[in-house]
Amino acid sequence: MNAKWLDHYLGGWSRHCDGQDASASAMVEGASPGIVYGDINLADAFEGHEGVRQMCALASGLLPGALMVVKERIVADDAWVVRWELQGRAAEQDRTYAIHGTSWGSLDADGKVLSQTDYWNPGHYEVQVGKPLF
Repeated sequence: MNAKWLDHYLGGWSRHCDGQDASASAMVEGASPGIVYGDINLADAFEGHEGVRQMCALASGLLPGALMVVKERIVADDAWVVRWELQGRAAEQDRTYAIHGTSWGSLDADGKVLSQTDYWNPGHYEVQVGKPLF
């Protein structure tokens, strides 16, 4: 499967905490209209293109300026997985953090991202910064 849309999506996702519309728009462009974006730390998933924008706004509010660095990426047929590191600085505490996680997802017939689920532990943030993330 051609990973062009996944590349576009992940390009926006790597910057999705920057609060910029261009980052969310890159994700929306690479996402299927029926995308479901989940995070194991949140009760509800984000659905559709508007849900992607809501998730970006939430992330930029919690972790402003953080950058997702893809460490490894695997695409097979209609499934994908990335191992990542979220890097940032907690301004109030003047401390940097690096949170490791994995995201798994699927692609639709056009190669656009149909689903994403993030697996990570917010306790990693608390240990490094000295305060809970949420």
